[in-house]
Amino acid sequence: MKNKLVFSNQNSKRYLKYCLYFLFSVYLAGCGSSDTYSDSSDIDEEIAQKTSIVLSASQIESTGIKTVVVEEREIGIPLELPGHVEPVPGQEAYVTTLITGRVEQINVLAGDRVKSGQALIHITGSELGSYIANLRNTWVELDRQNRFTERGVGIPKKLRDARIAYAAARQQILAIGYSIEQVDEISKTDTDIEGMILSAPIAGIVLEQNAVMGGPVAPGDMLMHIAQLKPIWLEVDVYEKNLNDLKPGLSVQIIPVASTDTSIEGEILKIIPKIDSEQRTARVIIQVPNTNEELKPGMFVTARIMTSLQKINAVPAEAILVDGETSFVLIAENDSTFRRMEIKARPEGAIYVAVPEIASGTHVVTTGVFQIMSAMKGVEAESD
Repeated sequence: MKNKLVFSNQNSKRYLKYCLYFLFSVYLAGCGSSDTYSDSSDIDEEIAQKTSIVLSASQIESTGIKTVVVEEREIGIPLELPGHVEPVPGQEAYVTTLITGRVEQINVLAGDRVKSGQALIHITGSELGSYIANLRNTWVELDRQNRFTERGVGIPKKLRDARIAYAAARQQILAIGYSIEQVDEISKTDTDIEGMILSAPIAGIVLEQNAVMGGPVAPGDMLMHIAQLKPIWLEVDVYEKNLNDLKPGLSVQIIPVASTDTSIEGEILKIIPKIDSEQRTARVIIQVPNTNEELKPGMFVTARIMTSLQKINAVPAEAILVDGETSFVLIAENDSTFRRMEIKARPEGAIYVAVPEIASGTHVVTTGVFQIMSAMKGVEAESD
């Protein structure tokens, strides 16, 4: 048995109307009149723009039609802003040295993940030896003055001077990166110290590694840059005229410039209350969970923020079709009947689009739209 594509009663009437108009136009042509109905393009367009159709069960199955229910959502005006990705302050650290020396060993490279306290670089140098010798000498003198005082023969001024000298030597060693426990141990032993180990101040990923095996180092040299990427910050500049539309907690859609088909969710963390005198912009900080580490420091992105939010009936942007200047959706009136409905909204730059003219609970086609439209624009079709 053959399944037929059946049109609605309304379209059947239009088809009959078309036939009558066609016969009438032939009659006029035979009478030599060309002013009123010179061609039938208007009628052809009307037939081509069928507004509803009924599909058979087999056609619906082969088309794979899917629908979505129209419901209220918070919809606003999209504000698109360029921005760049930066590590969160406090979640990045530079590994430096405060002594002069040379690099003896490098344990990790750029791109490696490290744990807090993990050994990264081994440095040696005569300057470190001087610091350690001074620490031990001042400890020996302080210990001697303490024993004199215990025997009752100590001189208070010498004891005070010894304490000050030891404290200064201790701070000198602490300042270059040793812990209190390490300093106390070094003070009271004669064990040789074979250089200094620079450890990871935080857990994270090594973004930069500038140390070179055997290379010289000087105080302040940045030998490694470590950062955590979860979460991460996005900085954007917002013109002062748009600041009143923004507030912390507002949802943000983030689109990497190099991958426009990727969308990542974040939210406004804070607005820096200072306007750049030349650009007339303020910095807005957006925080992103960055669970899969899609965003990398230095990336350029577009931040899309919906402003002037209001609750209104809406559908996904993919449900809206555009035909020239006309936007429309396909309404699923039941399991087999579909109707074209024109709307005012256009889908550009949005995830959901407001459709106040469509009632809540209405089913709108999202998958199979083009197949249904092709059937509407075609002639009556049959299939086995």
